[in-house]
Amino acid sequence: MTSHASRYHVSESLFTSSIRKDRRQSVAFASGNTCWRRKRSFLTSSTSSSSNSSSFTTPEPPIGNGKCENEVNELENERVREQISQLPIKDVIEDCLRVLFENENNDLILQAPPGAGKTTALPLAMMCSRRGKRWFSSASEGGKILVLEPRRVAARAAATRMASILNERVGETVGYQVRFERLVSSKTQIEVVTEGVLKNRLAKDPSLKGVSCVVFDEFHERNLDADLSLALVLRAKSKFGRGKDLKVCVMSATLGDVAVRCQELMRKTLRRKEGEEEYFYYDAPIVQSEGKSFSVETIYVGGGGINGAYNDTEEVAVKTIQKALSDTPNGGNILVFLPGAAEIRRVVKSLKDRLGDSHFEILPLYGALPTNEQNYALMPSNTPAKRRVVVSTPIAESSLTVPGVTIVVDSGLRRAPKYDHSKGMTRLTTERVSISSADQRRGRAGRIAEGMCYRMWSENSMATSFQKETTPEILTADLTSCMLTIANALGGELSTKDIFSSPSSSSSEKEVKEGSISSSSPALAFLDPPPAGPGKNALKLLEKLRAIEVVEEDRESSNVTYFVSEKGKAMNGLPCHPRIGAMLLFASQRGAASTRLACQLAAGVDSDKSLLRGRDAPLDARSYARAIQGRDVIIADIGSRSSMNSDDDNSDDEYRKKLGKKVGERGIDVIRVPVDAKLPSSSKRSKNMKKAPKGKKTSAKSAIIDALSKSYNSESSGGAGTGSNSSYLDFDVDPFAVSEARKSSQQLARNIRSLANDAPAADILRIAKSVSTDIDLDGLNANEPVYEEIFCGAKQFEASVLLAAAFPDRIAMKSSGKGSNTFKLSGGGAASISADNRDDPIAKAEALVICEMFGGNDGNGGKNDIIKLASPLTKGILATAAATDENLKFCLNVSTKREITWAESSNKVVSRKVTRIGDVVLDEKVVEATESEMSEAIVERAKKVGVFTFFNVSGDKNLNAWIKRCVFAHSCNPESFPDFRDKSITKTVAEWLPQWVVGCASKQDILKKTNLRQILETTMLSHEDKRVLDKSVPESIRLPSGTQKKINYENVSENNAPVIECRLQELFGLPDTPTIAGKKAELHLLSPASRPVQVTTDLKSFWEVEYENVRKELKGRYPRHYWPENPLEAEPTARAKPRNK
Repeated sequence: MTSHASRYHVSESLFTSSIRKDRRQSVAFASGNTCWRRKRSFLTSSTSSSSNSSSFTTPEPPIGNGKCENEVNELENERVREQISQLPIKDVIEDCLRVLFENENNDLILQAPPGAGKTTALPLAMMCSRRGKRWFSSASEGGKILVLEPRRVAARAAATRMASILNERVGETVGYQVRFERLVSSKTQIEVVTEGVLKNRLAKDPSLKGVSCVVFDEFHERNLDADLSLALVLRAKSKFGRGKDLKVCVMSATLGDVAVRCQELMRKTLRRKEGEEEYFYYDAPIVQSEGKSFSVETIYVGGGGINGAYNDTEEVAVKTIQKALSDTPNGGNILVFLPGAAEIRRVVKSLKDRLGDSHFEILPLYGALPTNEQNYALMPSNTPAKRRVVVSTPIAESSLTVPGVTIVVDSGLRRAPKYDHSKGMTRLTTERVSISSADQRRGRAGRIAEGMCYRMWSENSMATSFQKETTPEILTADLTSCMLTIANALGGELSTKDIFSSPSSSSSEKEVKEGSISSSSPALAFLDPPPAGPGKNALKLLEKLRAIEVVEEDRESSNVTYFVSEKGKAMNGLPCHPRIGAMLLFASQRGAASTRLACQLAAGVDSDKSLLRGRDAPLDARSYARAIQGRDVIIADIGSRSSMNSDDDNSDDEYRKKLGKKVGERGIDVIRVPVDAKLPSSSKRSKNMKKAPKGKKTSAKSAIIDALSKSYNSESSGGAGTGSNSSYLDFDVDPFAVSEARKSSQQLARNIRSLANDAPAADILRIAKSVSTDIDLDGLNANEPVYEEIFCGAKQFEASVLLAAAFPDRIAMKSSGKGSNTFKLSGGGAASISADNRDDPIAKAEALVICEMFGGNDGNGGKNDIIKLASPLTKGILATAAATDENLKFCLNVSTKREITWAESSNKVVSRKVTRIGDVVLDEKVVEATESEMSEAIVERAKKVGVFTFFNVSGDKNLNAWIKRCVFAHSCNPESFPDFRDKSITKTVAEWLPQWVVGCASKQDILKKTNLRQILETTMLSHEDKRVLDKSVPESIRLPSGTQKKINYENVSENNAPVIECRLQELFGLPDTPTIAGKKAELHLLSPASRPVQVTTDLKSFWEVEYENVRKELKGRYPRHYWPENPLEAEPTARAKPRNK
């Protein structure tokens, strides 16, 4: 084992201490502080020459008196001092505190490996040290420390750990806040929050009042909210004059180049330029700690899923775990990294089946687990005799420490959200982790002893399949929430040039006042700025949702200035995606029952946990609301009806009571199935269930329960989803996910009620104060008559209407065709219901609101996106809703206009009044068209297919021949003769065709009333053109024999001349090839039987060279015909012989 202490070295020659008075502001420095002039790059490294490797990686001006007092021993809280002294991070705590508190202009960047204790030690040391207490007590905004964690489980764990060190309960000195959960008090000095919580707090209070320090933990993950929050915190320091009383600490296990980039970003936030020298009075030194670590042996086992072969990952993981257990019979616990919860559940089950539970404790760990199960996996084992195998998502990579781990099994995979900007949806993709993440996972095996890391890939693939660092989420994520937050944070006005312009790499040429942002930099200083294309798409969606409005647009500079509407401000105050916020505000205008329903839909649709799981899980989004309400209960996995003596009393009510009692006795989960959920149709399931009704009324419950009960038999075992022989619906409800969603829906209701009471504009929220009594926050009463009607009565599509306000670009209309499962999207493109779900009730709907889709094969040979969650709708309901609500009409991009089109099937003009939602048709009616409108439609059709196709030129030999003559005439004299090629004629069709088709409504009318040759001669040919055409490009030519032969202009081109076909004897006496418009014709010489003999454009050469051989051959074949020896002096004839022969 190696341990490392902390030292730093400063090259004083790099700095010149001075006190300067700015022309605009006097800057005084306390004793011991310095102002230094930038003589050279701040990126110069200074490293220790000793074996102790923890150091500041950039030069730092002298801090205080330079004494190296042991700050750990001076911590006033004995428990904190004792705990921190046992952590690897203890070696750099002293340096961190001096950086932060001995120079009021300093922030901190800390890099320490996983398990070093930085998350708990630094905030507690800041709070308990004498330096920290003095600084916080003097801070103008109070002394609260915010610690930012990327995940809820990590936030809870960090707060719990710090509270336990203080021997207090969470919520006293140390508290936490995650989404829909807050445990703090007036005594709280350290508050651990998730990234979204901090982002929302900054959006509401850009100056971050009441906070004196923000700690960004695990910043290497580069989550969108963390990057945005850092930009907003730096803006609070600069814009609101909090440069000295708001500390920023950025820390992580592996920052790499990000550390230096963060440092430069934080330095540039506050700067002053005077003359030719730039003065930095603000810095962020980098402190590094190696902590303590043990050697880790790396074993590459190959196999794992890559390049689409992810189906092998689980089996490879199980076998690798078994190998690790056999290789290390006396080893420590095993930590396994898999990409997602689904893989974890299957691997855990497989391990339990193969290994049993007598010697091993196999535990899952992922964010969607109940809190008590998460905590159990993170606590030391109660049974030390058993080895633990903890199968985790990347959550345990850096945010959490799993105890007792000496072996790591790494799949090398992670699940990452990728936003498809063209389709406006986020997809979860399985991808390789970065090399830095893989190293962090490996490091988990060497925290307490020498360890081993089994990597499920080959060593050679590291160079080809792994990128060095994790791609920042801001470059691939949905930026809608980000843009709304930025717009609100910037005072309600946002210009694209201020967000998407690249920061200047050099200093500004103008002097910049303290606390301002350089005029050459964007309004917010991002480590990686939002990409312009996706960012502007996000702004367009916000505009569609009416969260922002365009106030100015400069087309020359492509700059657009937006103003945040009152609706946008209200949406920004809700802890959800702007789409969901728009739905909640829309619902608030429709009454309390709709508002409550919207809260439930939002909690289900916007949840990161799946409420319904399994192959047969309904695609209907309304099922999520029903699951949250606990309605429509069907009991599964309870044995046969006969086993409960159901013959004694066959009433449904009594039967349901017995079912409920049986569940209570056996502790079996309740399976909640919506009334109109898909019933099994597979031949492997009970035929009785096919006949079960799918009614919408409550009375249908009994029939469904009865249908299920009849399918039970004494041999049935296992619950829903137990196998292909199960006679039940193959899905169940996740009770923990439902419980979490119910809490979320209740919190959203509180948020809406709060907005209703504080709303500045009555037209945004019309709920009024009645919401506080109408919305039951403690328990949602599903039996309320008005509320029941939303699902079962005339308002059964209310949920779909509400969702339409959230997903206006995903209104889908069913494509025509019998049995079609494809729907056309209002935002463009199409989506399909997969073949596996073709029996789902929503497949029969004429319209859908699609909440969730994913890419892939639909199972029917198509490549459309697959519908995962949607809500059925009718065109009539949607049209009525849009007609009665202007906001919804705007969001849906509803437009009504008359469309005069050409119907290909009937070949006639059709006039319709069409109402569209984006790209899909909502309603259409046939209306009468004017003559000018019909003419316009005919012209458009001619443009589309081409004039010659439209008039069927190829079917008229004479017309086609005439046009070919005109084309040849143009090729011979392009400057003076009009271009008669189809492309050119079609290009000018709008100029000459309308006057000729007045009163025509169909192709039959047009062909009957018009003559294209007459039209073209009249409109395109002058008298001179006609004369040239007749003289230079004749229709036919008189041969020496006297025969009038038509000239074929069919294949005329630059290389092909007009063709004249004739018998060879008809050209006797003609010395050379005839010319047409100055171009020699192509002669096709024929035998007496009209068979080809020779093709030539040089008749003279033919007579001189080829004729004699041809004459001999033809004379042998046709002896009765005339074959003179001298063709130039012979008499031409169209007969066998001239008449005088």
